[in-house]
Amino acid sequence: MSDTLFPFFNSNSDKVALVEGENKHTYSEVNDRINLFSSGILGAKEDLNEERIAFFLQPVWTM
Repeated sequence: MSDTLFPFFNSNSDKVALVEGENKHTYSEVNDRINLFSSGILGAKEDLNEERIAFFLQPVWTM
């Protein structure tokens, strides 16, 4: 992800970005996941040229 558009998403940012219960995730960790996820979607392609993609997720409700 672009460090210019999202300055906190860089490899040096240890600031907390997300909190999920007892778990805390830094901007750097989030960026690593984003890059891993996007490389999985792209595969060998450099660009999807606005190709549509869909996500099917199991809903999880916790209270």
